[in-house]
Amino acid sequence: MSIIIMMNPAYSKFIQAIFLMLLMWQVEFVCAEEVRCIESERQVLLNFKASLVDTDGKLCLSTWRAEEDKRECCQWKGVGCSNQTSHVEILDIGGCYLTVS
Repeated sequence: MSIIIMMNPAYSKFIQAIFLMLLMWQVEFVCAEEVRCIESERQVLLNFKASLVDTDGKLCLSTWRAEEDKRECCQWKGVGCSNQTSHVEILDIGGCYLTVS
């Protein structure tokens, strides 16, 4: 036995629009999930930063901080992390004039 429901075409379009909005919201929510910094990699980056001197005063690594509110190394300028693994995959410090201390 099957049931056939006849809908007003305008109501059907409304239901489709609501469904698409919910689907897009879910995709946006999943894609916006925050990538978390891996602690050991954060420590390596901080040690690397400590070995450098910013000689041109651009403060290229100024976002690389140890404070609690700056711990997410995946959000640091020049650092890119994998959305799947959270491992650091990109280190872009081009344009900075840094020397080894």
